[in-house]
Amino acid sequence: MTANDTVTELETAFEHLPALIDSDPIVFYPYVSLTSLAMVIGFLGNIAIFITLLARPDVQKVGREFMANMCLADLCVTGLADPLCIVAAIKGEKYLTERPELCTLVASLCLTACFCAFFSLGCITASRTVFICHNRMYKSLFSRRKAIVQCCLCWVLSLTAEAGNFLGWGGHFYDRKSESCAWQRTASSSYTFFVGVGLISFPLTLMLAANIKVLVKVHSTKLRLLAAVTSHLDKPTPRPS
Repeated sequence: MTANDTVTELETAFEHLPALIDSDPIVFYPYVSLTSLAMVIGFLGNIAIFITLLARPDVQKVGREFMANMCLADLCVTGLADPLCIVAAIKGEKYLTERPELCTLVASLCLTACFCAFFSLGCITASRTVFICHNRMYKSLFSRRKAIVQCCLCWVLSLTAEAGNFLGWGGHFYDRKSESCAWQRTASSSYTFFVGVGLISFPLTLMLAANIKVLVKVHSTKLRLLAAVTSHLDKPTPRPS
């Protein structure tokens, strides 16, 4: 089953619901207002972070490339998903289900960007862990050029992981609950398991272990410094002859 087949089946399975602005204006206006506010804050916030990282080399020295990459991925979600939610609330689901290519494109780009943001977060965690726990290896593993290559690799891996939805191993559809085009989590249990365990749970476990290692390293370093200071203060001061 392809992504377009999924959208077509859902379109013919039930009648289209009216637009939210027509069916429930009381919910429509707060919904659109909050969605617009979140979109503006997300857009401006990510732009501000991106510009700061470019203009201030002294800010976020560790993992700055990955932070910029995560902002770029988040901008894709903010610039695609949120506006489409507003469009669906105004024009109704029929507007999107009659345009399966648009719905599939937006859902695919959003899922790809979400994957990339998550992979970038993993790279931030890895670079910080190496910087704190294995500092001598940091420059050889996370130089500027290598970090940029790793950022590109995040996008390649994200596109590869999302490609399963175009090869019959998943799909995209119009989600009535969120009023947006999204990845269809029930299309394939094996793909859902792959995403949930292989792309989310397992990396999260590794990131948790890495952060615990950083905390242990910081704590042990503080204890050593405290012991060194205490030992120095306990030394008897030589008396002048």
